[in-house]
Amino acid sequence: MDVKAHLDKLNYAHKIKIRCWFNRSKKSLYLDYYDNGIRKTFYPDLALSGDDSLDRKTINVIKAIRDKKEHDITYQNAGIDIFDNNKDTTLLSDFAHALFVGRRVHVREFYMSPVNSLIKYASDMSLSRYNHQTIESWLSTLTVSEMTKYNYLRGLKFIFSNAVKKNKIRSNPCADFKCKMPESKREFLTIEEVNRLAAVDFDIPVIKDAFIFSCFTGLRLGDIRNLKWANIVNGYLEYTQLKTGNVERMKLHNEALLIVKRQPRFSDYVFTLHAQKRFYIHFKRMMKLVDIPKTITFHCARHTFATLLLTYGEGIYTVKNLLGHRDIRATEIYAKLIDKKKDEAIDKLPTLKQSKT
Repeated sequence: MDVKAHLDKLNYAHKIKIRCWFNRSKKSLYLDYYDNGIRKTFYPDLALSGDDSLDRKTINVIKAIRDKKEHDITYQNAGIDIFDNNKDTTLLSDFAHALFVGRRVHVREFYMSPVNSLIKYASDMSLSRYNHQTIESWLSTLTVSEMTKYNYLRGLKFIFSNAVKKNKIRSNPCADFKCKMPESKREFLTIEEVNRLAAVDFDIPVIKDAFIFSCFTGLRLGDIRNLKWANIVNGYLEYTQLKTGNVERMKLHNEALLIVKRQPRFSDYVFTLHAQKRFYIHFKRMMKLVDIPKTITFHCARHTFATLLLTYGEGIYTVKNLLGHRDIRATEIYAKLIDKKKDEAIDKLPTLKQSKT
């Protein structure tokens, strides 16, 4: 796409011009205009990616922003209150797309999943047309797990709150819905089950390697994806947790080191994994081969790391530090899991023949 020619066409007969600032790292879009004789610029944090289909959507977003700003300036100069949500023309899909341009694929997928679900239910409308009733009705029709529903609502809250910050809407239609993570059963693998998984011949070995690496380090999937060769220094792992921002350093177990050594150096990243949706399709296929009667997600590897440390006698405060928990109560959950397993072990002991029940 010829960006300059396309923008020249869009700018014809408009007082506010859409410009593109080319620099080494990206092509940023901004608005250039005069307001009461004073030259002003407005940067809406939009950039072109080089993909024509994505760039056309991004340009549509800034075009909508430009049109609304022209409308606002005209009415402001006339002394009229211009904050009328019904005049906003930005579609939910366009706004969400622009919000995550340049972000990693799995991040975009996380936020676009609830957007696509809501659009499928209520159609793709301007942001201001979504209200509390629309969200409530959509939530009631969802046939997904409570955890997925929680993530959907969390994602939409973030998107609509950004729309409020950018003065696209007055209020967040999701604001009144409580976003509390549902209680979930914390499954984990025993060392015997980890060994069974290690022995499985799987056609995408990097998925198995990443999971077992997490079993010996406790890294979340996001941290696994972001792990670079530069994070591994003299047998130690040095990285910043995506979730907490904490800087962590731990010694790598020999099994983890062996996994790292056999990864091909395709890029700066240690593990080259599929995007989130496809990754879990293959992950579930792998776990079926192991035939473990548990519902195992990738995050169960982190639970496995914690329970293995406690099982082999490590103190809870050391486990807390290795997991990067801020609150000891988060770590105590794993200690309770171990206690439960001890109780189950006692119950499995046989009774004597002469004993009466």
